[in-house]
Amino acid sequence: VLMGSSSRWLRVAVAWALLAPARAALSTTQTLEIEDGYPLVCDRGKEPADCIETYAQKLRPSGITFEREQLDAMFEAICLPLSSDSCAKQLTELELPLGGVGTIVVKAGEAPASAVDDFLVTARAAGHKLDVEGVGGVLQHFCSQKPCVLPLKPLRHEVEGVGAVTVAVGQEVADAVEAWALAARVQGLPLGLDGVAEAARALCIQKKCNRGVALPPAQVDLEGVGTVTVPFGREPSELIEVFAAQAYTAGHGLLPFETHQAVMANLCAQMPCHVPLTEKTLEIEGVGEIRVAVGQEVADAVRTFVDDARRAGHAVDTEGATAIMERLCSLKKCNVPLDLGPDTLKIENIGTVVVGLGEEPSVKLLDWLERVR
Repeated sequence: VLMGSSSRWLRVAVAWALLAPARAALSTTQTLEIEDGYPLVCDRGKEPADCIETYAQKLRPSGITFEREQLDAMFEAICLPLSSDSCAKQLTELELPLGGVGTIVVKAGEAPASAVDDFLVTARAAGHKLDVEGVGGVLQHFCSQKPCVLPLKPLRHEVEGVGAVTVAVGQEVADAVEAWALAARVQGLPLGLDGVAEAARALCIQKKCNRGVALPPAQVDLEGVGTVTVPFGREPSELIEVFAAQAYTAGHGLLPFETHQAVMANLCAQMPCHVPLTEKTLEIEGVGEIRVAVGQEVADAVRTFVDDARRAGHAVDTEGATAIMERLCSLKKCNVPLDLGPDTLKIENIGTVVVGLGEEPSVKLLDWLERVR
């Protein structure tokens, strides 16, 4: 097969070598037990080399491969007790040069379809614009010299709840998986890095993978605070909540909602966003609105609201506070329970200030100072 241009496989000058005259083969069926594997059965009338090729090629999709030394050991185990006529055909490595592109090499025990597919992947990665026209002729060239067990066709792997990823002939597995994963996330399908890794592992068992899947996280730096990092498959709004809570714990306070909105817009320009970022609000009849900020614990917001309401003269009791907490926890994940007990401030070598639910801290502190003078 000659290459007439870098964009097309041409079949205008295919020269086929005549097959060697028929040789003697096995006069009886031979069975070779393979340690920790399936038995190799070579039927009467078959060439041992062809039986070994068929055996190795059939196992390749399950991830089982053999080194040349292992294949040669199989050949010797079958042929050693037999006459040389029974094993005239040898295990060989086949080659087919393609001018200006490279040489297709089919190793012993390797399916020609796999070798051609791998060659296409490598050639395209090197910048050669090859299509699959003419592949049939290339395969016929190799299949006239050794068994061809596996077809040359796209690979497909199904991920539950997401759909199938398909790897075309001549396509790098990582390219196919990345495109499939990004499309799945655009649709809002539940696919994360674990699902991507599982798909890649399954496909790389069947086909040579030349690089790993690369799905880098989205990132936004917030000056003076830190970096929001969102791995593939996660929702930016979820990670902004986590970041905001960590920033609050680190002493940065509750950041303005507008700041979080700007971070969200930046992240959504880098990856799909399906869950909006919102502050959770709840209107309490006759009292007012309670607002839970991004990164704020619901319990903290409820405690502050109840304190303020009682100071304003509203009779919000424990039962009412608990009901508010339950309603808000249906809107936002609650990580800590509601604590309506008194707040305390211990002053070393003097005593402890106790501020009950709804009491004004400054008033309690002044009263306490008066008492301890």
